[in-house]
Amino acid sequence: MSQEWMILPGPPADKVRKKEGIVNWKSVQDSLRCLLIMVSAWILFTGPAVSEEYHIGPGDVLEITYWQQPELNQTVPVRQDGKITLAVIGEIQASGLTTMRLEQQLVERMSRVNKNISQVVVTVAQFRSRSVFVGGEVTTPAMLYFEAIPDMWEAIKLAGGPKETADLSNVTVLRSADEGGGVIQVDLADILGSGQLDKLPTLHPGCTVTVGKLPEGLPAERFTETSERLKVFYIYGNVGSPGRHPIESDVDLVEALALAGGSGPNADMENVRIISKESTRPVVRVINLKRYGETGGPYRYVLKREDTIFVPTKRRGIFSGTWGAMRDLLALGGTVSSIILILNR
Repeated sequence: MSQEWMILPGPPADKVRKKEGIVNWKSVQDSLRCLLIMVSAWILFTGPAVSEEYHIGPGDVLEITYWQQPELNQTVPVRQDGKITLAVIGEIQASGLTTMRLEQQLVERMSRVNKNISQVVVTVAQFRSRSVFVGGEVTTPAMLYFEAIPDMWEAIKLAGGPKETADLSNVTVLRSADEGGGVIQVDLADILGSGQLDKLPTLHPGCTVTVGKLPEGLPAERFTETSERLKVFYIYGNVGSPGRHPIESDVDLVEALALAGGSGPNADMENVRIISKESTRPVVRVINLKRYGETGGPYRYVLKREDTIFVPTKRRGIFSGTWGAMRDLLALGGTVSSIILILNR
C-alpha cells in the first residue's frame, strides 16, 4: 500500500471562538511557522559542528604570515616537543592548538615588541602529524599524510591501488602505540562485496595498513596500469580480469564489465554493486544487470573516476538442481555475448 499524505480538517471557519474572544486562525498558523523557522535556525547555528577543527600536531609545517611586516614571514616545522621557533619572539607552543588560537597568541606576543602588528595568519602547509603507512601488495607503498584520515579503501587507492598479486581478503591494520597497539585482520574483499563500508575499521594517526599477497599457485589479478591514477575504475569479484582499469569518458557499467573480461560462472548479475566516492562519504548502489539486459532498465549507469565495481557469486544451496545450474550458465553466457556485441558495434 502506497503512503499518501493525509490532510486533517481545520476549524469549521477561518476563526476559532474562545472565551476570551475571537482568534484569527491564519494568524496562529503564521506565528507557528515563524516559531519553527526560528527554532530551526537556532539549531543550525548553535548545534555541534559537523567535523572537528584541525589541531596542530608535531611534524606539521606552518606558514606564518604578518600582513603589516611581510619580512617577518616564516615557514617553520612543529618540533616533536610541540613548539616552533619564530623570529623576534622565540619559542612558542603550537601543538594542540587550532590555527585561530595560535594566531591570537602570536598577535599577543608580537604586539609587545611591535605595535604595528595586529594581524597574523597561520596556515598548515603540510599535514604531517596525521599519517598512515600503507604497504604490502600496493603499487606505491608510502607514508600518507592527511588533514582528515579517510577509510581504509581510500587510503589503499591513494597508495596506487592493489597490485596484481594483492589478496584483498587478507588486509591487516597495525594500531599505533598511542592507540593501544594491536592488530586487526580485515577481509576487504568481503566488505567491498557487501557494500557495507561502515564495517571498515577506523584508521587513526600512526596506523599501518598492510595488503597481503596471494598464495603461490593462485592466479594473480591483472591490473591495467595508467599514468593518471585518478582516471581509473576498480572491479573485483566474479569477473574475468579483476583489478584496476583506465576509464574513458562516458563508459557505462556494461562496457566496464566487458573491459574486465566479462562475468564469471555463477556471477550474481542481479546484485552488482557500485561504490562511488561522493562528497565526504561513499555511496553504494545495487544494480540488476540481468534486468538491464532484458528490458534496458532501470537506467544506464555511467562510471565516475575511482568507482569500485563488485560482481558477487550466486549463493547456491546443497540441493540445487542440475537444470538450474545449466540455465544460469546459459543466461550468463548470453549476457557476456551481448556485451561483446555491444563493443564490436
